Amino acid sequence: MKTIRERIEINAPPLEVFDFAQRFINRKTWDPFLTGLTEATKDKWREDGVLELMTGSKPVIECEYLKYDRPRHVTIKMINGPHFLKGFTGTWRFMYIDRERTAVVFLYNFELAAGWSWLQAGLEAYFRWDMGRRLHALKNELEQEVDLLDALEKQFAA
Repeated sequence: MKTIRERIEINAPPLEVFDFAQRFINRKTWDPFLTGLTEATKDKWREDGVLELMTGSKPVIECEYLKYDRPRHVTIKMINGPHFLKGFTGTWRFMYIDRERTAVVFLYNFELAAGWSWLQAGLEAYFRWDMGRRLHALKNELEQEVDLLDALEKQFAA
């Protein structure tokens, strides 16, 4: 299995980052990959072992939760997906830096099906690009929200 990793620091408390990143209603607003999540997914979003349908631009991927450890990490495993992937897992890790900062680490582990090794470099580049844009989208959404709350606090304190 090939493992790739991306990391970002977010100026928000770890529990807040975890909850925001893993709530279905929030995820639909900031995560550029999950544009096609169905309403049916919402009710099963946070249950260990429950299948979920994650729709990006394409293809449809069915996953199950291997681990849901609030506020530290979430791991999913593909059980049905594109024919060129033999296996796939994804992990979000939320690591305490201090009370107001969190390191978010995004890991993908994947293995290509027989005959698809020629796709390795391109798929790895795509995954890195997608992981980076998702982490930056999360950071931008959370830090924008924090900036708005700070501005409101200052306005009402005056």
